[in-house]
Amino acid sequence: MSSSPACSRTAWAWGSRSHWPPSDVDAILRLRDTELKSMGSGSKAFMAYVVEGLGNLLDWDQAMAYQRKNGSFFNSPATTAAAAIHNYNGRALDYLDTLISKFGSSVPTVYPWNAYSRLRMVDTLEKMGIAVGFSGEIDSVLDMIYSSWLANNEEITQDMATCAMAFRLLRLHGYDVASDRLTQFSEESSFHDSVQGHLNDSEALLELYKASQVQILKEEPILENIGSWSAKLLNEQLCSNKISRSVDPAEVEHVLKIPFYGTLDRLEHRWNIEHSKIGGFQMLKSAYRDCQVDEGMVALAADGFHASQVWYQQEL
Repeated sequence: MSSSPACSRTAWAWGSRSHWPPSDVDAILRLRDTELKSMGSGSKAFMAYVVEGLGNLLDWDQAMAYQRKNGSFFNSPATTAAAAIHNYNGRALDYLDTLISKFGSSVPTVYPWNAYSRLRMVDTLEKMGIAVGFSGEIDSVLDMIYSSWLANNEEITQDMATCAMAFRLLRLHGYDVASDRLTQFSEESSFHDSVQGHLNDSEALLELYKASQVQILKEEPILENIGSWSAKLLNEQLCSNKISRSVDPAEVEHVLKIPFYGTLDRLEHRWNIEHSKIGGFQMLKSAYRDCQVDEGMVALAADGFHASQVWYQQEL
């Protein structure tokens, strides 16, 4: 996800107000108020997500709808802490106590985040054509994800990109997953009414579009709807140069241009190797580095690709 607008940073500035000139604090508060006025009715989720910058300006009864079973709000320690401060909530405190017990005084930006990170690793290995060397690890990860899928685990179901990626990878690996689980994303409004929609998150859109391409039945209207509106929004982002920094515009263009079932594995591997970007990070409420391609991975993928070409030539 992209970085939050100014209102999400107000809590930090306000907490340090004794060290700031009054004019600077007033300027920040005016910026926050301007941001709030620009938000439409479809920004309720985003306002709850950046609650640490809103305080008493937020409708707390409305925000409580976003509390998850683990007690957190959006799996965000910062958002959950703000909720615990402004609207005492025992479940939120239990979540925070768990984090402190596990991580001490330095907690992650998002927790839990295991499902997304592991799915991203599997996807990266497969895109680079080196998954065969990690088949045991991949099977273990997907078995775990499938168990969470069957249990309707919120870590998967409540995150747009994670849910879409889990559906795609599980289905491609032969797991019995129905597209009904993606019903919550079948309409374009589901994106606009979400945190990802307010941030114009290209990654979530791209994952939804990829998920829509793995149809196995003649008619799967949920996937067809998702494919239609996600492709439209991705094309709009491309035309307006508004693709998120964490996403390569070339990948978006490539995915939209070539239907999934019209691709050849080795050609896709080559394309991904040639267009791989070393490093990189995402912006959540702070910088976050998830599974990224590094030089060793690119070298391994390139060696594997060249070896496969030698084998194919010998078979001719």
